[in-house]
Amino acid sequence: MYARCCFLTCSCATLGWVYGKSCFYSRNFSVRYFQCSSQRNRSLIMSTNSVTQQGIRILFLGTPTCAAKSLQRWLELSHQNPYIRIVSVITQSPCDKPSRKQILSPVHMVASQNQIPIWTPDNVRDPAFLSKVREWEPDLAITAAYGKLLPPNFLSIPKYGVVNIHPSLLPKFRGAAPIQRALQQGVEETGVSILFTVTKMDAGPIIAQQKVSLSGDEMAGPLLIDLFLKGTDLLAQHLESIVSGTVQTIYQNEDEATYAPKLKKEEGWLSFQENAWYVHNKVRAFADSIGTFANFDIQERGIQRLKIHKTRLVRRNGFPALGIHQLVLNPEKDALRVTCDDGSQLDILEIQASGKRIMTAREFYNGLQGKKIQREKVDWLRH
Repeated sequence: MYARCCFLTCSCATLGWVYGKSCFYSRNFSVRYFQCSSQRNRSLIMSTNSVTQQGIRILFLGTPTCAAKSLQRWLELSHQNPYIRIVSVITQSPCDKPSRKQILSPVHMVASQNQIPIWTPDNVRDPAFLSKVREWEPDLAITAAYGKLLPPNFLSIPKYGVVNIHPSLLPKFRGAAPIQRALQQGVEETGVSILFTVTKMDAGPIIAQQKVSLSGDEMAGPLLIDLFLKGTDLLAQHLESIVSGTVQTIYQNEDEATYAPKLKKEEGWLSFQENAWYVHNKVRAFADSIGTFANFDIQERGIQRLKIHKTRLVRRNGFPALGIHQLVLNPEKDALRVTCDDGSQLDILEIQASGKRIMTAREFYNGLQGKKIQREKVDWLRH
């Protein structure tokens, strides 16, 4: 009988059977790996002992695009390994407001394309839903950006617990927006953590971590996908020890914990009274989600709100430049150069006017037909 797997995406869960500063679990299970053309194509081959004769059943929970990429990766592993199979997927339901078009989550669409049973519970504490989960008899639940907190009576169902893929080097950036907040702060290193979930958000014992160095130009969207794929492969490497009960975990240092709260729409507003490095980091962090906007004064058109999709830092430090408001093409003529009030500079590479498509800065500038464009002048006494 083939193994069935249920994959779960979530930030927080409960693990009731963890003791001490390092934890071991004892199960009669073994697994070995062999190398294919690349690490990502590595297959998991499980021995047919007392556990794997029935297989390992995995439940997957997730919602956004980064979680959908993780689910696709698990499906690749299940095709390579006859003892792994996704039995069901749990994702958030479409918006029920009549005024809005119902859009299925990226995870929902991937699961549907692969004929995997899908559940979109409005209330994960509903007894009828929990009863259904027990009927699946999952061995392991995997969470990846599900978007809802799971109750203890859910977390206690999988035989080997609930494991979360979290895109940060915990205990740094616990919470809903770890990568966005990391990029906003301009960190030079991030990564992904694999951890057992506990009732306190993202505070469970860590199974493994992988670090990633940043150049300073990464955007949150693509970086999230890359980290979730790395996290999926990292978890696959540790699947044997999790199921066999020999996994060793490390408790997080609570004194080093920082938090990454949910994004607010108003955070996307850009002010060029601030340093260019700070503005650039906000664009990297928020452009793919809540969006980043600024007001510009266009000759004969007045003040217009424009959406900034991509920028490049030119000069982090400078000189007082309170009188420089006009935007000009940079020497390479591929960007609109902005001088901030402290003399720092950044280039706008992609921009979008209301109701228009995303344009390169050069396309947008040509569309102005010679009209001047300035960043909005702000009264410092009211700023």
